Amino acid sequence: MRFGTVLIGQLSNVTNPKGVDYLRAVLPEPYTVELLNTTDDHAMHIDATILPLRQGTLVYCPLRVTEEELRKHEVFRDWDLRPLPWNPEEEEEGEDDNDDDGPPRYMCSKWLVLNAMSVNEKTIVVEERQERFARWLEEEFGMEVTCE
Repeated sequence: MRFGTVLIGQLSNVTNPKGVDYLRAVLPEPYTVELLNTTDDHAMHIDATILPLRQGTLVYCPLRVTEEELRKHEVFRDWDLRPLPWNPEEEEEGEDDNDDDGPPRYMCSKWLVLNAMSVNEKTIVVEERQERFARWLEEEFGMEVTCE
């Protein structure tokens, strides 16, 4: 993910050290590449770890990365960093995300709730079954939420 001239990533099944080295070698100054130190040894994508809502505000998965780790990166030092206050993997069936209604999750987790698209400072698009997440974004951050 790009934050100004800083690219933040994490090692995962889709991002490896050689790829990071390549990016660092080909990106022109002043761009830099920084990696989050996460606790997920089987990560698939950064979208299940962090979600920037708008400049200065980020939601993160507290099971994969800590606030302390995020604050080690200069780009996040003054940000409002908020852990998602519930674990999507512990939700009861039918509580938002009924697995029978969607495609199987062969290689991803319910933390993909964080895979949303911030359209602008006040508007975000979330997956239509993520009603609890949509309500939380509205109540906690005053976001206008579109469910698609």
